[in-house]
Amino acid sequence: MNNRLAKKGMSEVFKIALAVIASLLILMVMGGFAQVLNKPDTAAEGLPCRVSIIANARTEEFFQGITSLSKSCAVIEKEIPLRGVTGVYPLETEAKEPVNMNAEEFRKVVIRDMTQLIARSWWMTVEGDRSDYFMKKIGQFFTSENKCMIVYAIKIHLPKTSSSFTAISQTDIDSALVQYKKSEMFDKVFENDQSIQDYIALSGKGGAVLVTEPISVKSGQKEALYGIAVGFTDTSGLSKTIENIFSSSSAKINAGSSFILIAPFETLGGLCDHENK
Repeated sequence: MNNRLAKKGMSEVFKIALAVIASLLILMVMGGFAQVLNKPDTAAEGLPCRVSIIANARTEEFFQGITSLSKSCAVIEKEIPLRGVTGVYPLETEAKEPVNMNAEEFRKVVIRDMTQLIARSWWMTVEGDRSDYFMKKIGQFFTSENKCMIVYAIKIHLPKTSSSFTAISQTDIDSALVQYKKSEMFDKVFENDQSIQDYIALSGKGGAVLVTEPISVKSGQKEALYGIAVGFTDTSGLSKTIENIFSSSSAKINAGSSFILIAPFETLGGLCDHENK
């Protein structure tokens, strides 16, 4: 009896050890793999998050729950106006530093930069990965009821020459998603370029971009803090707050798809996971 128990114990230890070793190998392989596959640029922020999601799905596929990995998706802090990969502002107003922009020029920059961060959010979360293997482990991956996580904390800082700008609506963001191409947002040439709208709608299992309220800086203030979160669940099992956002938005989420949520950071903090660095 004792020999059998000892053998069984050794067998379990061997399985766990094998799974851990395999997981480490997968992480190393997938790290290199993710750097080549669908990689926007050579120093892509959010790469650890993308790799961790892929690794979670692969370990579940190969080892069926023997081991588990944690996500590596710390919230990335950004400030608008962004400096692009090339160090310039990719707009017709690029000749101007933000300090010299008027309200309308600055508003265009905010829309453009938000669109870039939306695109990068989708990429770093493996296009809203809803693979069967990842979804099997989603309960381990998230603590929030809505199965969503904040990936960006974004400070919008007004230029000295502007006291405010016209609030940016869901319609404004929708238009920008159609207007801007993937190559512009990732600063890389793609053989089959497409709009950000198509990139989000047609990659993975598709997704919807929702703005909870118009994006603006309140009167009398010089900055506002917003967040971008990515959710990996559909309309079932969501909190009432998220359900209300969906029901009041012109952008609808389909069953089996993921979503990108833009809201004041304080709002997102009560709805989605957020991992500190």
